[in-house]
Amino acid sequence: MANAMGNDPKTIKAGDIWSKLAAIDVSPHVEKRNGLSYLSWAWAWAELMKHYPSAEYEFERFGDAVASTANKRDCMYYPGGSAAVFCRLTIDGITREMSLPVMDHRHRAIKANADGSGGPDARAVSDARARCLVKAMALFGLGHNLYAGSDLPTAPAVETAKPRKAPPAPAAPRPRSAAMPTPAEAQNTASLLKRLASIQSLDQLYGDNDLRLALKSLPAGSDKASAINEWKAVEERFQGSKATRPDFTARDANGVGRVTDVMATV
Repeated sequence: MANAMGNDPKTIKAGDIWSKLAAIDVSPHVEKRNGLSYLSWAWAWAELMKHYPSAEYEFERFGDAVASTANKRDCMYYPGGSAAVFCRLTIDGITREMSLPVMDHRHRAIKANADGSGGPDARAVSDARARCLVKAMALFGLGHNLYAGSDLPTAPAVETAKPRKAPPAPAAPRPRSAAMPTPAEAQNTASLLKRLASIQSLDQLYGDNDLRLALKSLPAGSDKASAINEWKAVEERFQGSKATRPDFTARDANGVGRVTDVMATV
């Protein structure tokens, strides 16, 4: 029975697809957002087309059997008010299916209110469908390492040369006064202010963990105070306050801390 399954053409083809796609190094195209790793859906699809140009995907739509196409929905809604999208990917006649909840920037399922308001909008559904497609590709091997806690594909063991003794570390530079930032520090502060000026929404501000970490890591002094004051000014511009901030402590697994902690250091 095992031999018969091993010689099945469909099984052999599925194994070939997995071997080819799982060996692709996706790490240069991984993006970090809110503590999670993401693979660009556009790059992933382009890479898939290089190897399997006849691949096809389809998103399931929901509604009554007699409902017209215009009345069908792009996601399935659950009794609690949350929703999920479903993707079907076919490569060389082999089909895999994947689902994904529609989530907000905090990676929590978006739920509609009891009266039906406040549910996921078109942008959230579109983002969920793109993420779901990437996860469906992972079922065939492309980028599956991301969901196993690693950004790199598994490589066969190779013999390596004995490591050379590392040269002694150079002496640390003499510390400068916090009131006199180095040119590199001044340039970094200017870059952060430019980044703050490009913020378009409160969700974007709260979702930019790298920006919060950069603010916290600035050396103490007037530059740091002005950068943090600008962060708060952007927050107020979009009607934000301490009361509207998400729980950054719970979000940041690496211990960056809350924005309120950053403010306290000034």
